[in-house]
Amino acid sequence: MMDISVHRVTKVELVSKNDSNSHSRTIRIVSEDGEHELTLFGNTHCVDVLPRSDDFTDFTKWPLPKVAGEI
Repeated sequence: MMDISVHRVTKVELVSKNDSNSHSRTIRIVSEDGEHELTLFGNTHCVDVLPRSDDFTDFTKWPLPKVAGEI
């Protein structure tokens, strides 16, 4: 088991999802001290209810959206 403590949280959001990679989801925890990203694998569909970040990417949909540097 692993415990993580983040204080002064201001936002929690879904950054990406990829069902073809063990149903991975990446979430971002924003606090007054900075940002922390955490990638989860397994039964992760429960975090799909989180608000999506401005840079959210759904890796299960093709073609993938272009990133600003590729346009």
